[in-house]
Amino acid sequence: MKITSIPLININFNTPSSVTPAKTTAVFSKKLQPLKYDTVSFGAGRKERNYETALTNIPLLPCACCGRIVIPENVFDRPLLKNYDVPAYDVLRVLKKYEPRMQKTERAVFRRLEKLSKKYPDLNLHDLFIRKRYYHLANTEIKQLKVLSAIENIDLNISADSQEKLNKALKNARQIMFLEEKNVKGKRRRMIKEFAELMNSCPEKEEISKIVSIIQHLPSSSNDMDSFFVKYANADAETIAKKLLESAKASIEHVRASSESGADHASNFIVMCRKCNNDRGSIPYSEFIKENPAMVKNSQKYIDRVISYLNRKYIFGFENYPYQIQKQLFEETDGVINLDISKYRKPFVPPKISSQW
Repeated sequence: MKITSIPLININFNTPSSVTPAKTTAVFSKKLQPLKYDTVSFGAGRKERNYETALTNIPLLPCACCGRIVIPENVFDRPLLKNYDVPAYDVLRVLKKYEPRMQKTERAVFRRLEKLSKKYPDLNLHDLFIRKRYYHLANTEIKQLKVLSAIENIDLNISADSQEKLNKALKNARQIMFLEEKNVKGKRRRMIKEFAELMNSCPEKEEISKIVSIIQHLPSSSNDMDSFFVKYANADAETIAKKLLESAKASIEHVRASSESGADHASNFIVMCRKCNNDRGSIPYSEFIKENPAMVKNSQKYIDRVISYLNRKYIFGFENYPYQIQKQLFEETDGVINLDISKYRKPFVPPKISSQW
């Protein structure tokens, strides 16, 4: 590592023998302050080897799945505004610089809000959502009906008993949609559950899987602008502002899922936007990549950016990261993702083996 400058610190090495190691550490910690411009590897108040913080704060980092530039985690460490209960236009003006990084749905909502804020210049974000709630609720219900109609009209080769169970699921779904109060939450999840349970009670698994696939097209706040307005209609202005950015936030993805004993360590970490991270969950990569084939090239863009950063800056604990993550992704994807790390200029550093005295 090339050192361009060293801050001069006056340290008294004649520490009295009466000073305990804990006191000595306290003395040194007051004097050895991190340089102000280094906010990734030695940020104040961060625990040693905080791998999540280091990765999620690399600037201009693309999501390893969708390739969209993520919003660094430190953007969310403090409020973007002191007061969100101001005209929506003032809040949107602050959020404008993050618009290119927003996910598709949030970006559509943002642009819709921009138009509404010009039409209603005195309303804050919360009031705009309330004003347009029933308009977007009607649109959401129309989309839901189309999905249920598609299930009703599908030609299935199932028994009379299974057909009766399907009709009951359709009836329950309609009751959830139209008879329950409009402000009841979790309707989509419960409607999907009605049909997912058919997989356990009906013997025609392949036929029922067609229905389960169709019901997944019910609109949600993550993929539909109207549903986003409905879900957050009662949220305060600050929550709405954060939700516009949240799905694009940099988040740690365990290559080998924690549920599969994946290590909570940098060698098992890549960065995805929160939306892609939530979409993956614990789905095996063999299945996830089939649904997201762009991940093969986007994971290469991700490691290229990480390597470019590590070639210029030293982050403690990341000396072998490109080698480690190349191996981990290769193994977990059965060789589908084989990262090219030839641009990394730092040789592999064998891990130190601690010796006992």
